[in-house]
Amino acid sequence: MAQAKKQNSRPIVTWKDGVMVVDKQHPTFRKLVQHRAFPEDYIERCLSDEDGLEWFSKWFLSESFNKPFTDQRREFAQDFSNPDIAKVWGVASRGFGKSALVMAGLIRGIVLRLYEFIVYSSAELGLAETRTENIKSMLLTNHRLRLFFGDMSPQYVDGRRAAFGTSSYTLSDPITNEAVCCVVPKSEGTTVNGLLEMLNGRFIRPSVLISDDGEDRKRVDSEEYRKAHTDWFFDTFLPCVDTDY
Repeated sequence: MAQAKKQNSRPIVTWKDGVMVVDKQHPTFRKLVQHRAFPEDYIERCLSDEDGLEWFSKWFLSESFNKPFTDQRREFAQDFSNPDIAKVWGVASRGFGKSALVMAGLIRGIVLRLYEFIVYSSAELGLAETRTENIKSMLLTNHRLRLFFGDMSPQYVDGRRAAFGTSSYTLSDPITNEAVCCVVPKSEGTTVNGLLEMLNGRFIRPSVLISDDGEDRKRVDSEEYRKAHTDWFFDTFLPCVDTDY
């Protein structure tokens, strides 16, 4: 259980008994609505609208998403954030913004409490760590995210000071300091079966798996390498997800 509360100003979005509460009387929220920065039901749209990821990205991550979404990008964003689609495959040329959309989708999933345990896998561990570090940095430094969702960095989680390094980290509720999400980077081909993390005194399996730039381009022409990677992906990586999530 969490042992310490943070002494921060109260964010606009809080959670009570697992239910999202939006303080629509918050002075900043009122000002944004009055200046037509977004509609009053904006956060609800980010959570449940078909284009929720697009809504979320264009305001909270506006510096990265300052151009109109193409039909292809919108379709990928819709599929990625659709809870009824268990597996999403995306193949796109450079410049499409696939990795940026994936990271935006994970940030949205973290702050809206859609994911408890994220595993981010790439061909090289360093690349996966860079991507998960970018997610952490955005959560901790983005003014709009902090204003709405608070400071999610942990102090004490489950009776111990939580690790907050590049190998893995835990994010916490800004009011109660209870752990809300674990993020773990992995390199493809490594051992992941039996992967468990402890969250608020209970062991959980990954709720979402990401494979981004998973194959080593220098070895992808090798039939032996492709078979080994395919076997690992389908027989080891995918089965480690929590199928009841």
